[in-house]
Amino acid sequence: MTQVAKEELKRADHLIHISLKYTRTIDVLLSILQRLVSAMEVEIKDVLEEAKEKGYLKEIQPSPKLRTEQIRKLFKNSEEISNLISFYFFLRTVIKAEHAKKEEFRKNVTLFALDEQGTEFAAVTSETVKEYYKKVDDLINYMDEFSLTLKPKRKK
Repeated sequence: MTQVAKEELKRADHLIHISLKYTRTIDVLLSILQRLVSAMEVEIKDVLEEAKEKGYLKEIQPSPKLRTEQIRKLFKNSEEISNLISFYFFLRTVIKAEHAKKEEFRKNVTLFALDEQGTEFAAVTSETVKEYYKKVDDLINYMDEFSLTLKPKRKK
């Protein structure tokens, strides 16, 4: 895991265990989700840079969507990476969606992500955000370990 990804996860951890404990607002929940997405983006970009150095890629795509496609091709047999990418897009969708709140400033603060019709498609609580953190941490560690197994390609 790169230093930048570690720092983003450390910030998310602080938000979960300190800020959320005392503030309990949906803004803190959104900030945690943004930190998790940022950590995944940094790790994806770093793995792609390593793959480029080892000869697996000619160039790194500029947009996050295209970079995830490159990661998917690089780790084509990995279900964990496929789950990471799906989870990454889920979190981005939650962040960009309209939001409703329940029990803000209370123990069970909940952020509801709403689709265009106003239907709830995700409920984020302090407990679910802890699960998301653990999932992102595990997946980033998996990507890091897998990228270390990439051997440099021989030039023909």
